[in-house]
Amino acid sequence: MRFCVRVCHGILLLCVLCIMASAELSKDQKAQITKTSTERLRQNLLSSGAPEEEVEAMDRPALIEAVAQQKGTARSTSARWV
Repeated sequence: MRFCVRVCHGILLLCVLCIMASAELSKDQKAQITKTSTERLRQNLLSSGAPEEEVEAMDRPALIEAVAQQKGTARSTSARWV
């Protein structure tokens, strides 16, 4: 069971990193996002207007993905959650 959890976590992290790469963030930005605490990731999303229910339901990989997408989108269009 532990092996399956570790494999699934590894796959999710790999997916997150691939999505982050496609968001055209710099290496420093990617490193900064992955080093950010889970609570800070939640705060960043909430302050940008993300729905609280959605943010609270996200696990860490989903939070990292959402913040990376937000930063990648904001970088090109200054978009916010609607």
